[in-house]
Amino acid sequence: QETVIDSLGSFALALEERPAPRAVLANAGEEAWTGIVEELLRFDAPVSYVARVASGDLEIGGYAIEDGQTVVSCLAAANRDPAWCERPDEIDFSRPVRRSLAFGTGLHTCLGQHVARLELRAALKALYVEAPQWRIRTDAVVYRPNALLRGLTSAPAEAAVASVRQTA
Repeated sequence: QETVIDSLGSFALALEERPAPRAVLANAGEEAWTGIVEELLRFDAPVSYVARVASGDLEIGGYAIEDGQTVVSCLAAANRDPAWCERPDEIDFSRPVRRSLAFGTGLHTCLGQHVARLELRAALKALYVEAPQWRIRTDAVVYRPNALLRGLTSAPAEAAVASVRQTA
């Protein structure tokens, strides 16, 4: 649950700061939403770091890791690796859909990742298709003070309300 909440806040802020990708959402077809969610998870993973203990001696990128040694990985950096993703610091909903590392991989894959993706899809569609007129006040956003989980504690929003004309 926390991952979904954190992701929604971070996604909303990223889209507020980038009008071009945000504009795509209002007219996105049903088939596009899987890619939209994956691209946003790649761009801004809710879990920044993970720690793992090596179960044997190995080498990663020329570095020797000994059995029992703790390794801390930065998922946010891995999802933006230019060797894996072209123009990694841009949100591009037209790029081919690839699973990010936002929910881990292998033995350490989040069991709730499929539910989280469905929840994110439903919430994003509600926010950007059904009620696209709202905006986050980016000057008032406050991040939660947590190095592992990336999320907002406060993101004031405002919406333009259509005027209602009454006749007697």
